[in-house]
Amino acid sequence: MGAFASYGFISNVTYGICLGIAWISFVKATGQSPLWAGQWPAFLAFYAGLWTFQNFVRPLRFSLAIALAPFFERLILWISSKTGLEKKWAFGLYLFCFAITTCVVLFGSLYLLGGFPPAPATA
Repeated sequence: MGAFASYGFISNVTYGICLGIAWISFVKATGQSPLWAGQWPAFLAFYAGLWTFQNFVRPLRFSLAIALAPFFERLILWISSKTGLEKKWAFGLYLFCFAITTCVVLFGSLYLLGGFPPAPATA
């Protein structure tokens, strides 16, 4: 479970950073949000290069995840001991908390960095 949690952490952090860089770069370059009508294909083209790069560094991410696996294993066991949950439920709690934290940090960062420009006024 520690190795799975570790790889998920490394993967989410690296993909989240790349998504954030692509999103903010797209907004700064176009002045438009990827969420606006018709912008998604252009944003995906913008993001494709960073996504491709992530696949080339996958062996490095995998190696880092293996190195960090004992830490995540201890973290899951610590959650289990503090909550009294079985290890599998402690792992689920870790995943839930990590998912919430990832969303808050990613979208909070996008918001703070100007990633959600105001929509243009309609006539």
